[in-house]
Order: sequence, then C-alpha cells, then structure tokens
Amino acid sequence: MTGHFATLAASGSLALTALGSASLSISRFGVFRQPPRAAGHLPVAPADALALRLVARRTWSFFEQFVTAEDNMLPPDNFQEDPRPVIAHRTSPTNLGLYLLSVVAAHDFGWLGTLEALERLEATFASMKKLERYRGHYYNWYDTTDLRALDPRYISSVDSGNLAGHLIALQLAPACADSARSDGAHRVLDVGRFLPR
Repeated sequence: MTGHFATLAASGSLALTALGSASLSISRFGVFRQPPRAAGHLPVAPADALALRLVARRTWSFFEQFVTAEDNMLPPDNFQEDPRPVIAHRTSPTNLGLYLLSVVAAHDFGWLGTLEALERLEATFASMKKLERYRGHYYNWYDTTDLRALDPRYISSVDSGNLAGHLIALQLAPACADSARSDGAHRVLDVGRFLPR
C-alpha cells in the first residue's frame, strides 16, 4: 500500500488497537460492570405479573386437559379448535420437555399437589422409557396413542438439545430437589437415563 491508502489503513489499525485495548481495560477493571440482579428480585409491574400468571395458567390448562392416559401421559403437539376440535396425537422431544417443566411450574404455582406432580412425572417417564430411540436420541415425532416413531424417522438436534436442557432444568428445579429428599422420589429425578449416551 502506498500513499493515501497506507495512511488510512494505518489510522484504522491504530483506532482498532486503541478500541481493543480500551475494551480489555473496561472488562478487566470492571468499568461499567455491575453485578447481576439476583433471580427472584427483578421488578415486575403488577399488571405484567398478572398477565404472565394468566398465560401460565392457560398453558397448564392445556397440559392438564390433554395429557391423559389415552395419550400415554405424553403431551399432544396441539389442539385445533376450528373448524372442528381435533387433538394432534403426536409429540416431540421439545413437547416432552416443556410438559415436564410445566408440571413443576404448576406445582410451584399451587395448581398441582406434590403427589399428583410426582405421579404425572413418573407416568410420563414410564412412557418415555418405551419410546424407540436411535443411539440414545429420541426421534422427532411419536404417535402418542401407540408410542411408535412416526415416518419419516429422523433425529432433530434442536429437539434433542431442547429436551436435554429441559431435563437438566427439571432436575435443578427447587420442587424436584425438595422431593428428592423424600423416599422414592430419586427414581423420578434420575433424568440422566433419558439423555443420549
């Protein structure tokens, strides 16, 4: 490079170096850094809290109504209201994980007692043990009425990751940790058997 372009390149390089040094100093010495707020202490406006609670209750109502013995205690993918009511008798790893966490949330909100929560978790885990897997991974879709993997059979890394994250969150949930101290609950909380090996 010669002339004007060399001067611009050198100026740009110098500016980037200065900016990089400044950002390192800021991060190293804590300039502008504040400790994160503790969970559970974030301000939520009363109207927002009510709206969120209503969404949570409607979500739990779906699972409460549609996760039944007919579907092997597995959550159906969806419920169509119009033009006529139809339940989609299929589920995915993501649906499974969301349902398991919803059970814990329903317990935490007081909509579900401890015994019923544990019974629901155990029944869903019992059905999950029956689902065919490929190298430890759940297929992406299962029929909830007969537990067969649906064609075309494939593994979704997104759904597998979602389920793994949900199972870890489930095991760390305060309600589950408290239940683990009671007799027999440890078998419900042994979520590692549902992760690929």
